[in-house]
Parts: sequence; structure tokens; C-alpha cells
Amino acid sequence: NVNKITPLHAGCHIKLPREIMFKRAVVNVQSTDNACFAWAVVAALHPAEKYPERVSQYPHYSTVLNMCGIEFPMTLPQISKFEKLNTISVNVFTTEGRSIVPLRLTDDKQEKHVNLLYVSRNNEAHFVYIKDLSRLVSSQLSKRNGKKYICDR
Repeated sequence: NVNKITPLHAGCHIKLPREIMFKRAVVNVQSTDNACFAWAVVAALHPAEKYPERVSQYPHYSTVLNMCGIEFPMTLPQISKFEKLNTISVNVFTTEGRSIVPLRLTDDKQEKHVNLLYVSRNNEAHFVYIKDLSRLVSSQLSKRNGKKYICDR
């Protein structure tokens, strides 16, 4: 049930659980500001050749995203506003136990589409870019190896 999770804010950098790190399916940009949501979106739109966890590998989010009227740390209700300002659709997933579950699915999938993982620990929260949703969730769907094609709706 998605409604029982009421995330507060997303801050800057959280060390991800080992199970997620081992899958090499996410990009965890380590920013020093509270704009991890924006950095995760930029990581999706402008993939880094090397050191994808470093903000120095990306254009500054303020130069490639319209963040007009959006306050950091990002909250889930603001994502719809972000989508309209930037013509980018965003799905947000989160961890529930050892599973990855949808937290927010976009109503209108755009050509530019981003899947993010929302991780919270000890009253801190963080967004990371999911570069391979199949790799991230496949082990919870089946014991067989191999690529799964996931409908992110």
C-alpha cells in the first residue's frame, strides 16, 4: 500500500543498502546541497562517462532544469509541478523490507522519463537515479537470471 508511506523531505546523501549497491542499477550523486532530486534527474538526462557519483560530472541542475517555485528538499507533492515545468515524467520507487515498490507513478509519461529511488533512514531521505529498473527489481520477481522487461506503469 503506497499511502501508508508519508515521506517528509529528501536531503542530500545517504549511503545505500548493500543489496542495492551490489546490483549496480542506480546512480547515487553525492551532492552537498539538498538538491539530490535535481541531481538525480540530471544524472538521468546527462549520463556521466566516469565517476557518476560526482556532481562535477554533470551540468549544474539550474542550467538544465526549470526549478521555478520548487523548494528543496524535494517533497512528493512538488514532483507534479516539476514535471509540468520541465516536460519530464518522474516515477518514484522506494524500499519496503527487501522489496522495491512504487511510491509515486506519473500520470503522463513523457519522452523524457526518469525513474528515481527514494531512500530514507534515520529521518534523512535521499533520491537516487535508477538507471536499470530491471536489474534493481528482477531478483524480487524471479530466481532466474536474465533481463526482465518491467512496465514502469
